Amino acid sequence: MENLIKIYYDWEIQLEVLLSSGIQIFLFFTGGLRRHGINMFLRFLIWIAYLGADMVALYALGYLSRHVNVPAACDTLRGKHPLAFFWAPFFIVHLGGQDTITAFAMEDNNLWLRHLLNLIVQVVLASYVFGKSMGRHEIKLLVSGILVFIPGIIKYVERIRSLNCGCLKSLESSMVYQFESNNISIKGRKVSPQVLTLIEDWMVSLGGVEMIPQNNVASYSDIVFTSLNSMKRVLNIFGGHTRRLGDPVRFGRRHFSLSWQPKIIRKVLEIQLGLMYADLYTKAYVLRMRSGVILRCFSHISMLVAFMLFLAVNKQSYSTVDIVITYSLFIGGLCLEVCAVFISMMSPWTWKWLKHRGWHRLAHFSWLLFSNGLIGCPEEKSFCSTTMGQFKLVSWLWDVDRTLLELNTNEKGSVMNVATKLVRLIGVKEEKLFWLGKLVYMKYNADKILERLIEGVCRFAAAGTQQDAPKLPNLNVNNEEHKEIDTFDFGYLIVFMHIRTETYLDKTAKPEPHLDSEGVTRCPDAPVEEWADKDAAVDVCRKLSHYMMHLLVNHPSLLPLSGSAADALRRRNIFFTVASENYRFNRSAAKETVEEITEVWIRLIIYAAAKSRPEMHAVLLARGGEPLTFVWLLLSLHGMGDLGRTRIELAGRRPGSLLRYVFEFAG
Repeated sequence: MENLIKIYYDWEIQLEVLLSSGIQIFLFFTGGLRRHGINMFLRFLIWIAYLGADMVALYALGYLSRHVNVPAACDTLRGKHPLAFFWAPFFIVHLGGQDTITAFAMEDNNLWLRHLLNLIVQVVLASYVFGKSMGRHEIKLLVSGILVFIPGIIKYVERIRSLNCGCLKSLESSMVYQFESNNISIKGRKVSPQVLTLIEDWMVSLGGVEMIPQNNVASYSDIVFTSLNSMKRVLNIFGGHTRRLGDPVRFGRRHFSLSWQPKIIRKVLEIQLGLMYADLYTKAYVLRMRSGVILRCFSHISMLVAFMLFLAVNKQSYSTVDIVITYSLFIGGLCLEVCAVFISMMSPWTWKWLKHRGWHRLAHFSWLLFSNGLIGCPEEKSFCSTTMGQFKLVSWLWDVDRTLLELNTNEKGSVMNVATKLVRLIGVKEEKLFWLGKLVYMKYNADKILERLIEGVCRFAAAGTQQDAPKLPNLNVNNEEHKEIDTFDFGYLIVFMHIRTETYLDKTAKPEPHLDSEGVTRCPDAPVEEWADKDAAVDVCRKLSHYMMHLLVNHPSLLPLSGSAADALRRRNIFFTVASENYRFNRSAAKETVEEITEVWIRLIIYAAAKSRPEMHAVLLARGGEPLTFVWLLLSLHGMGDLGRTRIELAGRRPGSLLRYVFEFAG
């Protein structure tokens, strides 16, 4: 054991160097995966690596600083590893972070001043370590080390600037257009909407790419270009700036058309949210600036020249292991820089900039990288996460009569049901039940359901505020008998509708097919084609119901709750009584009834999105985002919701208000 400890102390600094370098490689290749949504284990590893990267580099610098003043004859580091001082500037490079991840969460962006102080302290410390060894090594090695300081400081400054640009305060002050009652101010100068339209038309014409045509047929490049042209507006929306202008939102020369196919709109929103994630949590925004490009080129040149000088150094007085480690630091750093260049070339911003400059061959190369299926993001691949969390409340309620709810037998084998039985055995109290639900929940690829939501938003926006109350003949809702529902807040309404939906869908499950006398498989009550249509409608309805419960349990801050989510969940017994005894839907028109319930959930999601806050959506982008963010952004682009011209409120019972929609839909 003593020998192992001695070996560890003899090789401690080398292990720290290799560990720090390995962490940086891991962060570079995994940091950008969060945009697509990742499992909990990989997210935990990225979090540990993000925190550990700075800790390892800081500890190694502190270790070096404690040994530089000790005579070589008395010190293991100076005696056996005289090249260790040369690794100090590499730790500054590592502290600068990787292009694919500057912040793990939104709170990290708000700490940019702390990182600025760390930059000053760590550069001084590394300079102290390096300066103490200047008189004992040849000039080529010293110049090489000084040149390594340059990319280290540049990368650290890039990181601090990216954190500053991504913090909430910067978002709030980064409005491109300041919207007023009748005019628009650009950099303090008032411009009429007509002049702004001409400016936008001119800017789009410079790009040389058409917008999405009105015939609803669009190439992938049209969709990407449309998304890029609207990013200034998206930035304003995430900054919380209210649009009060009377003109519709424009994407370049064309209005955002409600007639576009939901698939096209979904793809536009995907790219917008993916680009917003890059601006908030990576160095993408800084590297698009002219100053950022110049400094990055200077950083590459400095690192390359430093490596060439190190190749010319006489290495006979240094150990082979130390030389190999130094080579690995140079080669690993240069390879990461080359990969970073490819990532920059793969950015749609780079493609648009090259096309604007008329460098068509480079623009074509950039587009090939971006649309490549291996390393890029082709049209069939999501640019950001489109998964939808699923949480079924009744799976967690062990104290409820299962006969009343008539649960499917396959529910007994679900992950949630098994976890429920386990925590019940160890005596976990009921109030801790939903905390476990935050850790164990299902996810579902929601491309088709997102398109259904987008279709609902476009229909809602096209109708405007002058909407008649919907006709729901199959829900058999008697408002006079259940006025107490009006006293419940939005959380109660979600739980009520969720249990009511589950009750109906379980009772109208598709019967088992059987073989008739001719040996043909048939369903007893309806043709096979009709059951297939109904099953698809049931699947959409059930997924929307489970998703809203997922938001209530895991992200209650996204919902306009007047109380806490726990309060709404504690009242569930009331809802079981109401759902089972008083609300009986029409089972003779099963498909129509399911469509009406689905419309209820779409309206509830629209209201929740309209009342959500932009900072919460910015925070959730670090976790892959939520489908609710798509709805919120689309509403805001249409000028609806709390950030638009048309506010959606629950107060009052004026004709067309969402209160009437929600409560007539839900009872």
